[in-house]
Amino acid sequence: MKQQSPTSSSKSPSWLPFALFGVFACAVFGLGSYKIVRSAHGMLQAVRAQSWQEGSARVLEAKMVPKKKTRRKGSWRINDTVQVHYQFQALGRTYHGNTIHIEYDGYQPKEKHSQIFARLKAARQVRVFYNPEHPDQNALSRGVNEVLIQQFCIGLILILFAGLISLVLIGPFTRRWYFAPRMVVIPSNGASRRSRDR
Repeated sequence: MKQQSPTSSSKSPSWLPFALFGVFACAVFGLGSYKIVRSAHGMLQAVRAQSWQEGSARVLEAKMVPKKKTRRKGSWRINDTVQVHYQFQALGRTYHGNTIHIEYDGYQPKEKHSQIFARLKAARQVRVFYNPEHPDQNALSRGVNEVLIQQFCIGLILILFAGLISLVLIGPFTRRWYFAPRMVVIPSNGASRRSRDR
């Protein structure tokens, strides 16, 4: 009976599962990179805003507007966000602004929007921060948003997870580069003669 050589009995790993997992790993890595870049940009802007000048602004209008649409528990829901309009004096000129925070959006909890709206609706004067070189860059609050830190950490976790998937994918191919088990040792004539004498 003819024996199969080690090379003929071994099979190459199927490419389809590796391709699918590779696409998944790339998608996870891309999402993680996006979250890191976006959150890092927001944190950098927040740090730069720490050096802005402080002034006083008069609230002209504050209202709740439907802005963001999110999907929760199988249904779409429109989040009401706060829209504000204020004016202030800087460098001898009057400027107008509408920024609560440079990273304010509709993804905060509903209670946060209600608190912001209640404070702005009852206020006539509020503190404003503006860029002394470009006062048109201004906001009513500053500081690093905790959501940015969370998004940055999530991005790191996603990238590490993508790296783990990549190691799992590369493993079978690196084992193919270990050639020692595939080598066949052919005994010499002297060794074969001694084995027959025994």
